[in-house]
Amino acid sequence: MDSAVGDELLGQFSGSSPRVTRFANLQAAIGLLHLDQIDAFNEGARRNAQILTEGLGGMTSIELPPSGSGDPIYVYYPFKVKGGKRDQLRHFLLRHGFDSKLTDMSDCFRLRAFREEEGSGDDHGTSLEDTLLEFCVYPVISERRIRRLAHVIRSWDQG
Repeated sequence: MDSAVGDELLGQFSGSSPRVTRFANLQAAIGLLHLDQIDAFNEGARRNAQILTEGLGGMTSIELPPSGSGDPIYVYYPFKVKGGKRDQLRHFLLRHGFDSKLTDMSDCFRLRAFREEEGSGDDHGTSLEDTLLEFCVYPVISERRIRRLAHVIRSWDQG
């Protein structure tokens, strides 16, 4: 949840009674068609994330997602940019034809429901969300383009 509206949304829905509704026939048919393709989509996303991981490995100015736990399927591949240079890298990439996105997930400690005590949500310094950049790794993005993205990020780091 976005910290700007998270507490408000949590307050509005804390007393609600969610209900499960059935899909309309058209929605169900579309969903079933997508299920037939989900394994290929997931494998392509894994492949692109792996290419990016290999291409960016060993860089000191960024921190890649942790590896080794499970087999993550990224839609958006996140990494941390160190030294307060996230926006600098983002602008560099835009000039070279690559878009990125800032994370849409806020640190949970900023939400009242996750604070240990009132007022403890604002004293943690730079939050994770201020360092993250995310890149789309949908399987429709070619391996060549993913490799070029890694090359451009490396050229920024060396420049």
